Amino acid sequence: MKRKISFIGMATFVMALCLTATVLCFGSPVTAYAKRSNQGTDTTDEWSGKVQTGNLITIGKGSLVDQGWNLGEQSDQINSNAVWYEDADLDTEEYDWGIRALKSSDDIGLKDYTKGVWYPITLSEADRVKADKGDLKVYAWARYYKQTAATHYISLKVFFYDEKGTQLDCKSIEKKADESAQLLSIVGGYTVPKNTASMRYYVSNWGSLSARPFIGELHCSLWDQTGPRSENETLDNSKITDVTNNIAIAGDTVKYYVEFDEKISVESFGTSTIELDGNRIDATVTPSLIDENGKGKICYTFVLPELDSSGTLKFGRVSGLSVKDEGGNSYLYSCSALPSKTIKYYKTMNVGASMTNLTFTGKTEATYLTDYTATVKANTGYDLPASVSIKVGGAAIASAGYSYDKTTGVITVKGKYISGDISVSASGVAKKTTVTFDRRSGTGGSLNATATYDAAMPTVDIPSLKGYTFTGYYSKANGQGVKYYDEQGKSAKNCDFFTSTVLYANWVANSYTVKYSENKPSSASSAVTGTTPDSAHTYDKESALSTNGYSLTGWTFLGWARAKNATSPDFSSGEKVENLADKDGAIVTLYAVWQANSYTLTFDTVGGSFAESVSVRYDGTLPAVSTPTRKGYNFGGYFTRPGGVGTKYYDPEGNATVSAYKTVGDTRLYAYWIPVSYNIEFYSEGKYVGVNKNVVYGSMKLPSAEDIGIKRDHYNFVGWNIYDNQNWAMYFANTAYNTGLAGVEGETVTLYAAWAEKSRYTINFDSNGGTGAPATEQVYEGETITLSDLVPARKNYTFLGWSDDVNATQAKYLPGGEFTMGGSVVTLYAVWKHNPSLTYDANGGKFALPAERSYPVAGERVEITSAKPSYEGYSFIGWSENKNAASASYRAGDRFIMPDGDTVLYAVWRKTEYVVTVSAPDGYSVTGLKEAYFYGETVTFDVTGAKPKVYVDGARKEEGADGLYSFVITGNSNIFVADGSRLSVIYSPNGGYDAPSDNNAYNAESIALISEETPTRTGYSFRGWSTREYAVDVEYSSGGALELADEDVVLYAVWEANVYTISYDANGGTGSMDDGEFSYGTVGALSGNTFEKTGHTFLGWALSANGEAVYDDGVSVADLCSVNNGNVTLYAVWEQTVTEITFRSDDGTEIASPMSVAYGEELTSEGLVVPARTGYIFNGYRTQREGLGELIFDAELNVATGGYWNKNVRTLTLYPHWTPISYTVIYMNGQKEAGRYTAVYGKAFKLTSAASLGITAKEGYRFVGWSASPSGLTVSYADEQNITASLSHTDGEQVFVYAVFAENQAYSVIYYANGGSNAPVDKNLYFAGDTVFFADMIPEREGYVFCGWSYDPNKRDVDFPYEGYRFTISSVEMREGGLSLYAVWKLEGESLTEQIEAIKAKGETLADEIESLKSADGDLSDKLTQLGSALKDAQDAIDSLGDTYVTHEELETAVNNVKSLIEQAKTALQEKIEKVQENLDKAVGDLSTTIEENKNDIEAKLKAVDEVYKAAKELINADITALREKDVALEERIAALEKSCSEANVELKKAIEKVQENLDKAIEDLNATISGNKSDIEAKLKAVDDAYKAADKVINADITALKEKDTALEERIAALEKSCSEANAELKKAIEKVQENLDKAVGDLSTTIEENKNDIEAKLKAVDDAYKAADKVINADITALKEKDTALEERIAALEKSCSEANAELKKAIEKVQENLDNLERQLKEKDKQLESSLNALIAANDKNALICLIINIILGIAVAALIVLQIVKAVNKKKSKE
Repeated sequence: MKRKISFIGMATFVMALCLTATVLCFGSPVTAYAKRSNQGTDTTDEWSGKVQTGNLITIGKGSLVDQGWNLGEQSDQINSNAVWYEDADLDTEEYDWGIRALKSSDDIGLKDYTKGVWYPITLSEADRVKADKGDLKVYAWARYYKQTAATHYISLKVFFYDEKGTQLDCKSIEKKADESAQLLSIVGGYTVPKNTASMRYYVSNWGSLSARPFIGELHCSLWDQTGPRSENETLDNSKITDVTNNIAIAGDTVKYYVEFDEKISVESFGTSTIELDGNRIDATVTPSLIDENGKGKICYTFVLPELDSSGTLKFGRVSGLSVKDEGGNSYLYSCSALPSKTIKYYKTMNVGASMTNLTFTGKTEATYLTDYTATVKANTGYDLPASVSIKVGGAAIASAGYSYDKTTGVITVKGKYISGDISVSASGVAKKTTVTFDRRSGTGGSLNATATYDAAMPTVDIPSLKGYTFTGYYSKANGQGVKYYDEQGKSAKNCDFFTSTVLYANWVANSYTVKYSENKPSSASSAVTGTTPDSAHTYDKESALSTNGYSLTGWTFLGWARAKNATSPDFSSGEKVENLADKDGAIVTLYAVWQANSYTLTFDTVGGSFAESVSVRYDGTLPAVSTPTRKGYNFGGYFTRPGGVGTKYYDPEGNATVSAYKTVGDTRLYAYWIPVSYNIEFYSEGKYVGVNKNVVYGSMKLPSAEDIGIKRDHYNFVGWNIYDNQNWAMYFANTAYNTGLAGVEGETVTLYAAWAEKSRYTINFDSNGGTGAPATEQVYEGETITLSDLVPARKNYTFLGWSDDVNATQAKYLPGGEFTMGGSVVTLYAVWKHNPSLTYDANGGKFALPAERSYPVAGERVEITSAKPSYEGYSFIGWSENKNAASASYRAGDRFIMPDGDTVLYAVWRKTEYVVTVSAPDGYSVTGLKEAYFYGETVTFDVTGAKPKVYVDGARKEEGADGLYSFVITGNSNIFVADGSRLSVIYSPNGGYDAPSDNNAYNAESIALISEETPTRTGYSFRGWSTREYAVDVEYSSGGALELADEDVVLYAVWEANVYTISYDANGGTGSMDDGEFSYGTVGALSGNTFEKTGHTFLGWALSANGEAVYDDGVSVADLCSVNNGNVTLYAVWEQTVTEITFRSDDGTEIASPMSVAYGEELTSEGLVVPARTGYIFNGYRTQREGLGELIFDAELNVATGGYWNKNVRTLTLYPHWTPISYTVIYMNGQKEAGRYTAVYGKAFKLTSAASLGITAKEGYRFVGWSASPSGLTVSYADEQNITASLSHTDGEQVFVYAVFAENQAYSVIYYANGGSNAPVDKNLYFAGDTVFFADMIPEREGYVFCGWSYDPNKRDVDFPYEGYRFTISSVEMREGGLSLYAVWKLEGESLTEQIEAIKAKGETLADEIESLKSADGDLSDKLTQLGSALKDAQDAIDSLGDTYVTHEELETAVNNVKSLIEQAKTALQEKIEKVQENLDKAVGDLSTTIEENKNDIEAKLKAVDEVYKAAKELINADITALREKDVALEERIAALEKSCSEANVELKKAIEKVQENLDKAIEDLNATISGNKSDIEAKLKAVDDAYKAADKVINADITALKEKDTALEERIAALEKSCSEANAELKKAIEKVQENLDKAVGDLSTTIEENKNDIEAKLKAVDDAYKAADKVINADITALKEKDTALEERIAALEKSCSEANAELKKAIEKVQENLDNLERQLKEKDKQLESSLNALIAANDKNALICLIINIILGIAVAALIVLQIVKAVNKKKSKE
């Protein structure tokens, strides 16, 4: 066996051994290496496979001789009693043991080493083998210690002896002991000589011995220095391709063997390399270990890879091989070089082909010894050659090495010649052919030629043709195909054909150039600017002249002329011409023709009288004009800008101030007016306070109170009035007015300051969840007060102060602090900070009684709860803030200071200890148990005895794999061991404890007596025993007999859950409750409380009469009692009921602070103030809104319910009862009353028209409105104005309005083309307020579309849109000062994009509307979701503009997909609207088809869709407006309206169905036509024409039917219109009489309430439900309207709204259908004329925009139809819900 010697440096290893030896010698090794006396050491037992032995030297207290030491040959000089000596005087434990002379004169040895003491060592046979190989070394050392400075010496030596005792060698070392402690060693070890059989270890000292030197730590060990050796390394090449020639190829296998001289095991095979011509290569190497003849042999198997070149293979030595010898020692091994044996390697040969006009077919690789075959084929135009050239390895191969067939082109190379790369080369033979020339009308030139394949075409003579240029010969006519000859008859391309071929001459027409002269007229004053590029033209080809690029200020370009002095053009700009010249490169010059421009001067009189426009010529003189007039102003001339700014064209007399007209384009001139000035004197409270002098008429601005230095205590300045002592302003301060108070120069007028008393507002205090807020206070606006010191209270919260934000977390105001009142009612909300929570966490356990969470104030001392949790297997020891605490910080009753933050106290647990008892018969024992175990701990034990049977708590346990038994302990347990050869009876507590045990051993058929002892179990009663674990019936009773069969019997305790009752104690309350029966271990619910206690509220159940509530009403409980038939009494816990009363303002200005009153206590109104609400009278506080419910406080805040509170409720909300005031509006005509009207506050009404009151204006004047001032100078209200804000806030007040008249003044309307031309002219004069109808003529502008008229010339938005060839608003009211209207334009190219974006936006809006409708009607939610999805898909299609359908079939597929989408969208509405949706879908689809056929008309159709959308939006807006303006109506009339609406709905559906049926047929016919034969265009056109005519006929018939009264549709429409008209008339009549009817209706309602209260409440509920449904549909703003109206008003208004909406929707829907039919009729007629030219173009273009519009129209049509019909359905449903 060999030992490792490498890896660690010798010095390092020696030091390691030194350190190891130190430990071995003076610790436990003292006894470990002690040997028997006089026997020394034999290494046989010391080796044990180690690299190094332990210490072979024995050392210990006592005699040297007794421990195997010898005294040497000179024993007479050595004290025979020398011992290992223990020196108690030494101060280091390291040298407590050692050899020492007994006295100062004694030596233990001399310099002659054989005289010293020595220790014998005998080598084992294995060590002798190592020594013979030179693998064994000895390593020895000794440590000495000197106590004094005396000189002495120490030495050691190792002698080596053969088997006969002959000394072979020795190794010695000595040293002077001149230091206190030194190491003396054989450094690096010494090789044991061959034939060594034993050794002696000598140690001596001599010299001055008086110091009594001490020698210790003697050591000697052996060391194996070498590992296993490799004896043989061989190479096996028997598996290569060519063993004979020693040649290998890729895939061959070579094996490399390394053989060792002893057995080994491999730790790592390392790597072995292979080289090709000295270059290392990668190869697959598979190593393996083979044991042969008791020796180790390793085989490395190489699989040769595919290499890039051939060459000589050399196998390199192994590196990284790590092996172990039999002793387990590791060695890193490197093999020597291999024997000089080589292998020639042939790579896989590459095959290359160099072919000219040939195609080579064959593999690209060849292999040694395998024949290689390939084929050569001639390319097009070539033949195979007679021979080929083949080379191998760059050298030509002998003819015997290959074969070639010139007929088939097959080449074969024989395998034994393939020793290098193969290259094949050959060239094909070109073919010849005849070429014939087609001159294509030309003359002359060659007729034919002979061409060689792939060679240049032979040169030929070219032909000629008049007017054209020859460009070459081509393979096809007209210059198509391949060009073979250039224009000179030379080759342009090599011949690429090999059969007879015709080539065609190509001719190019000559070209010429047209140049353009600016040709400036001699009379023009400006230079011509710009350029016009030359244009190129081709002979016999029509082409356009250049577009004119010249411009001349004030002149218009008319066209081009051939003559320079021409006055009229020969050609227009861009006109197409032909053959102006016939010579190639000719130049033609054309001359520009000019004409001076004519412009219009228009006069804006800026409020003055009308002035006619005049026409002027550029550079011409201006004519004189008449001057305008204007009341209150002097004319100052005409200017180019308003206000006398810009160039002055005319003076005040109308004479021109410029010499000539030099402006390009029309010019608008503005009259300049110089206003008069006057004086204003100001008075306040009867006193003169100031004057404004020289106030300019039309620019009045009045001062504020601060500006003029006036004020009035407790009043706010509101403005100025022409009357004194007014509290309202006729004119406001610092406001610019464009009028005047006087029209005469220097006149003085008087204005009076208007003062309004400051408002008093209420401060309400809201406890914000608490109680005890201060009383309400009233404070003047701007006044500063001190807040109340009263502090509210709230359980579990700390009060911080007050804030006007209900959700504030920081106080803004403090009790006793200052507060300044603003201009509105203020509510101050208590700001609370939630107290931190204290929570008890059972921390894995559970509470039998809950430990409630509390909320102490931070810093408060809190007593720890007495509630005690439980945790199976653990003992509760207290509480801690640390969840993982091992000890408790607090225990029940301790005081705990609450921190400022939520706190959790966790239960602290200690595991419960359990004991394990053992029952075992004689001869058996249980070992390995501890005295106690914690809960959940695993108990492991061993059982001794013959074949034991082991049971734990009655359950059989089997021996584990380790021979031990184990179980997890959960309580005191018993281990029962039985004799394996006998039978036993085992008792299981089965969930209980303390089961008996039976240690008797039984035989089969023996009788065992059942133990009289019984187990116990909490909450259960023991019944007996059973052999089944889960039995409920008893098989054996205590004291009974049990007969055993042939196996052990386990008896399980049978338990019955104890039953207990829970009794309920009213604890001061009244009533009775039955006891509840519960079983232990089962959860049951407590009975619901039925006890009552007057004036108290039930809080829960307590465990004692005075205890706190621990169980909620009806809560589930378990295990409240463990005693059988026991009882638990629960006591009701009561709390006196305190009612928290809160007040609502319901739009009043006062919100009373909450108050609390306990049951039975006296209720007072202390702290309450009478609330106020503008326009209303307070009638007390009630328990319900709208004057319903019980009256608690009357109008004077007296308690209306009696003195003592008797309501057993915890919260109560009181609502103010408001009734609106009424006032009288008196109409005055001068000093005479013209009529009066009684109005109700909050109810809108319309002012009576002046005409109906008999008021007429005198000649020259007109009635303009009503004034609140007797002077009648300022119009406050228009005639018949709808008054939505009440005119008075005081009950019974009379409000006067005065008729205002104004002198007639005529104005004009002027249209401006705004960049265009042909603006219309209206010469009529109008008075302010007159209706002006727009002119039929519209302006024009190239490249633009007219959108309508606007007031602003720079505005893109249209005030009066022009759509579908008409104005959507046909007229406008004339303004003071006249009208100026400017054309609005948009680029034609932008139209479609803008419309698509607009439609997308509208689609998004419709999606929002759909979401709104979904929330309004739950039944429609799912279906409307589908409709919204369809709408989104359509919008996605719009966004995907990059997808283009390129074929007719793909276009049809896309249309079908859209139709499929429509079908899905149809299901998005309920049954009642599906038919209308489908019909509108089809109608819009037809319109979209028309759009698709003519994309130029898309814009008009998009506008039509937009109109439909706007109509829907107007319906929605009208709904909201109508709902706000509706008033009282009678139920009988509403019922009649609903009936009319329902009938009209049916009629509309039938009418649309009729139209739809006819349109469907027309569309079907049209689609059939389009799907027919595409090439048969005439048949298509005829079919389409027939379809359109059929559609026309159908539509005309429908229109006629609608217009004629004898048709069903006309009759239905007439009936519907009549019903709606009648209903509207009745509704108007009802509104006009609303006041009278309201009084009666309120009286009737009061009577009805008294007669049948329950019925009224049901009705009111129905009304409220209907109103809420309507509220969800429209918007949250209507909530305010609901709260303001009485229940009866809400009911009537909602029903009236439904019918009115239905009427309007039906009428509009019918009008829209009629309009669409009219438009469709006109469009179909127009499109018939255009179809022939546009149909094919459209199909070819697959117009993407048309498809987009189809999607948009369909989806919007569906959505609009849904919105219209849904309003009808909702109106009907609302009525039904009320019934």
